[in-house]
Amino acid sequence: MTHQLNRSAARVACGGAIVFLSVLAAPLLVKRTSVPPRSAPTESSESNLSLEVIIPAYLEHGVIGESIQSLKRQLEHWPGPCSVTIAASDDKTAQASIAADQIYHLRPAGKPAAIDHAVERSDADIVVLTDANCIVHPDNWPELLHSALEHADLVSGRKSELKGREEGYWKYEQLVGPGHASHPSLAVVGEFLAMRRRLFEPVPPRTQLDDFWLARSFLARGHRVVVDPQISTTERPEPIREQLERRIRIASGFYSEVMPHLFGLVRTPEGRAYILHKPLRMTVGVGAFWASVCGVALSKPPLSVGIALGSVISCMGMYMKGVSRPRVVSMLATGVALQTIPPAGLWRAVQRLRNGRQPGWKKVPR
Repeated sequence: MTHQLNRSAARVACGGAIVFLSVLAAPLLVKRTSVPPRSAPTESSESNLSLEVIIPAYLEHGVIGESIQSLKRQLEHWPGPCSVTIAASDDKTAQASIAADQIYHLRPAGKPAAIDHAVERSDADIVVLTDANCIVHPDNWPELLHSALEHADLVSGRKSELKGREEGYWKYEQLVGPGHASHPSLAVVGEFLAMRRRLFEPVPPRTQLDDFWLARSFLARGHRVVVDPQISTTERPEPIREQLERRIRIASGFYSEVMPHLFGLVRTPEGRAYILHKPLRMTVGVGAFWASVCGVALSKPPLSVGIALGSVISCMGMYMKGVSRPRVVSMLATGVALQTIPPAGLWRAVQRLRNGRQPGWKKVPR
């Protein structure tokens, strides 16, 4: 009987590992076999269109000044009128934003409220939403954006982290992400969202994933959403506890704001591609991973329990300490550690559903 249970546990471990790896490979296979669609121009992108970069910022006084200067230098590549606007939700950030063309000094009410306030008061043809701690690449991104807007209504970029411990994760994201700007995609990032202002709809208060909300809003109204792989952002790595908390909040937002729309997403090609890119990984993938871990743990207890539990704890410890060598081990440890985020995010989402609010979070000033 014990031998049979051990064999069953081993099958679960192998099956879980196969499913997990298949989920990781699924978006890559779809990307390799898909053909870029021929996209008709959404409307002519005139050379004199005005552009406004909007940064919703809270406790960003240490980085906002540098970001403004960098953006102003880059905006010299835009052919029409352009400006930088800061929607600051604290005194220090507002004071540090003196180089901006426009400053809105707001009370702290969340990122969606800051975005809505600034965009609704803008008179620019194109608005770009970005974050204070981000660096947009390359320097001529305004030229790339001008070209992308000829075939899209909302344009996002790719995201990575500057010298962070999650290098392997971001390399994977780049690998499975859209390979061409002509591919419609919902895999947008809030660090760079450019859109035609007249198509903007206010983001509801307390929305956690404002980037996904905006992308779905555009798609639902028949507008074209793309990710331009030539445009990217990097952000300075945060303290590990702050980074973990941020990831858990994003995972919580995924389960509470993306999953309810899953059946609607299935109806569109963009939605189905997005499901393979993110929801499948956050549900079937993470479930298969932990099923595999449990299978290993139960294959030959108590020794196997110690091996499985010890391996996960060791990987989490390496991730928390930022161990970067040897590189392959570091990337493997990060991959395992990141599988603990979805269960924590799911628990947070359940708490939010039951209590009607998100558990408290205190942002660390930058």
